[in-house]
Amino acid sequence: MPEVFTCRFGATPITGIITASLFWQLDNSPREYQERVTFFAFVTIADYYICSDRLAIILQERNIMLRETTYNVYRLYSYWLSVSDALTWLSSLLLLSITYSVTTFWAPGLEGGFTGFSIYFGVILASFWAGNSYILFLSGLLPDTSRAYMIIVKTLGSLVLFCGVYVTRNEIPLYWIRIHYLSLKKYTYHALMHNEFDDPTRCIVTGIEVFDGTPFVGTEPVGLKEQLLRGISHVLGKNITSWTCTTTGPDLLKQRGMADIGQWECFWITNAWGIFFRILYFLCCLFMPHSSGKGDLIFDPEVEKTAHRLRKETRIRMREQSSTASLGLNLAVNLLNSSNDSEQEEIIMANNNWTLGELAASDLIQ
Repeated sequence: MPEVFTCRFGATPITGIITASLFWQLDNSPREYQERVTFFAFVTIADYYICSDRLAIILQERNIMLRETTYNVYRLYSYWLSVSDALTWLSSLLLLSITYSVTTFWAPGLEGGFTGFSIYFGVILASFWAGNSYILFLSGLLPDTSRAYMIIVKTLGSLVLFCGVYVTRNEIPLYWIRIHYLSLKKYTYHALMHNEFDDPTRCIVTGIEVFDGTPFVGTEPVGLKEQLLRGISHVLGKNITSWTCTTTGPDLLKQRGMADIGQWECFWITNAWGIFFRILYFLCCLFMPHSSGKGDLIFDPEVEKTAHRLRKETRIRMREQSSTASLGLNLAVNLLNSSNDSEQEEIIMANNNWTLGELAASDLIQ
């Protein structure tokens, strides 16, 4: 459906542009670093909701696939492992990932240069892959569009609560900690955060910036803040000056409970989720055709009408080809029979002439 892909491709850069405009060119102040954390949270949430718009297409393709596999047109694993299907969804994911990455990486002023952008693009692509596989799996369980959309919205919204965006891993109760590690968005969010803050030489908060967000943020002169820092240094037994780095990038990750899994582990786990959900979808489709003969599947009447028209045209074309072939065969047989008859007539005439000659000769002899 080109028009559906066009709408989808148009909505993705618009979402990226709106996101980038909200977080335009963030600086290196502690407040702006918190804005970066919020930005990554929004990107993580938007990644998976962008994938949900493909549900209607997946359901239509699944109904056609189940009908044709039920009629033994081809086998299920042939459809699942088809190169054309892989090229279709892979090219779509690549195009959407590049578009969304370009519109959301450079505008907020993220760190890392081209290497950081490459990793950022890979994480976005992996999240699109996992999100599409998750939508694909739910379409195998729920053939109805309204119910599938309801489950998708509810589950994706619930997974946000456990991925570490609003509640860090250290603050999640123990009886919910398993859901935290089962959340798809956790690994995307952690990979993006590691890509931005996993640099021990990068200073997030200096000594003078400790007072940002406190009643002393606007205190003048600055010497009062320096006196407070000397008092804190005396209490802690450490020399903390105005330019002493008090919080680095890895320190920020530890504070938010993201030091348990590294960046590349999150990346590969996200890809593994995509493979896992596609295997579950294959198993759902494997058992679904057994109930298709009982009327559990409702097919699109327009698709049925088109399939009926194509089958009718194929039968007419085959009849025309067979009739043409039979006419050609009859013509060849007639030509062969006529040539045989002419040859027999020539032989008979030759025999007749020879017999008359002999008779004339015999009469003269006598």
